[in-house]
Amino acid sequence: MKWLKTTLISAAITFPFTASIAKQETWPTTTVKLVVPYPAGSSNDLLARLLAPRLEKKYGQTFIVENKPGASGAIGISEVARAKPDGYTILVVSNSMVTNLAIPDQVKYDVFRDFEPISQAAVMPVVMVTNQELPVKNVSELVTLAKSEPGKLSFGSSGAGGPHHLTAELFQSVTGTEFLHVPYKGQSPILMDLLANRINAAFVTLGPALPYIQSGQLTSMGVIGKERSSIAADIPTLAEQGVEGLDLSWWLGVFVPKGTPASIVASLSESMAQFNDESDLQQQLNSNALNYVGDSPAEFSDELGREIAMWKKLAKEIGLTQGGDHVSGK
Repeated sequence: MKWLKTTLISAAITFPFTASIAKQETWPTTTVKLVVPYPAGSSNDLLARLLAPRLEKKYGQTFIVENKPGASGAIGISEVARAKPDGYTILVVSNSMVTNLAIPDQVKYDVFRDFEPISQAAVMPVVMVTNQELPVKNVSELVTLAKSEPGKLSFGSSGAGGPHHLTAELFQSVTGTEFLHVPYKGQSPILMDLLANRINAAFVTLGPALPYIQSGQLTSMGVIGKERSSIAADIPTLAEQGVEGLDLSWWLGVFVPKGTPASIVASLSESMAQFNDESDLQQQLNSNALNYVGDSPAEFSDELGREIAMWKKLAKEIGLTQGGDHVSGK
């Protein structure tokens, strides 16, 4: 009887633990949402719609894409931050997630307090372009012209605090130039006004800009980052031309709410890494000027920490001091 009593007590203690493990191991048992905090047709939306069927195939459940645009992504990001951390709400977002932190009172989330990074899924080559009428052929000539006319040349952005804006602010900081900031509601109107010669310059993703560069309607100043883009290897980096300090990338990443079970985080991360082996995914992304990455949570977390520190410093330099105080490290 003593043996039976001990066995029953042991089973009672063990059962909740094993049941919890079994529950985690069977995730997902119902539909999973991929929240995209931008409109349909954006790079984030494209990535999410390419990931959804692959995740469905692996896990045997439906993965749906929900677009929650607004406030440079802050609305959808904040919604995921408040979601139940059960693995059924996943965020697919751009690096506006960290640049948004530089704007006072715009965001209600903290990257490391409210989210678990899963993977930096893809990177977007970014090029600095000028309109056809501006009398410059390279970035050195642009810097010289801008310094001779402080505040007279303009650059377009997708809104204060977005990647277009802060990348341009960083460029001004490292080159000692001063441009007039003209905000828009997205990248498409930036390109349209560049083509119409209403603004002088902008940082834009390479894919949509490349046809205009190749036709001579826009002039490329150079791409940001360490290396040239494989889709336009003839365009030099800004660093090659002597503009140091723009060693950054625009990325698309995957996150879940903080507190999501470690087993789900690990499983999703493993899936993102495995997608690296799918050549058709790479080809579909490459055709849209995106490069798949699929790195680990640790690697992604390190990159996030580095970028947040950089944008915090820049926010203070350009006067967004309150916004800089919102930016948190790891």
